[in-house]
Amino acid sequence: MKKSRLIIIFILNFLIDYAILSRMNISGVVPSVTIPIIVALSMFSRKEGIVYYAIFQGLVQDLAFNNVLGLTAMLYYLISYYVFNLNKANRDNFVYTYIILALSGIFASVYRLISEFLFNREFFGFDLTAFIKYNLIYILMIFVIYPFVYLVINQLYKINKRNMI
Repeated sequence: MKKSRLIIIFILNFLIDYAILSRMNISGVVPSVTIPIIVALSMFSRKEGIVYYAIFQGLVQDLAFNNVLGLTAMLYYLISYYVFNLNKANRDNFVYTYIILALSGIFASVYRLISEFLFNREFFGFDLTAFIKYNLIYILMIFVIYPFVYLVINQLYKINKRNMI
């Protein structure tokens, strides 16, 4: 995909996440389109360079919202890298994609929980039922958002293929 289209996706992701979705709150969960975009881009990408998009997106989120620089960037890098490497032959398989999305959502939640413990030492007030409820709502939101993200990115890649022919 052309770099100009990646920049447009980045700007749209930033505007949608921070201007629109950050105002929504469903049982304590704020929806985000970042993980579905990273998964979709990693699934469609032919080159491993797409992980740099994930790192940059994570750094911007760290600068905007987090106390520690690099944790979200590392999380998005790991998701992008493993989705890219696992997805050599299953680009259009939606069942496989939803399994990857669920694993990415669970990995993101566990990663954030561990980093919260390491940096804030607030693990003793941990509530397992609230954690499971939060993850289920978060994964359901990702499942609802992903088809829209998939359609947009699929169209962008089709336009890119047509221009190459």
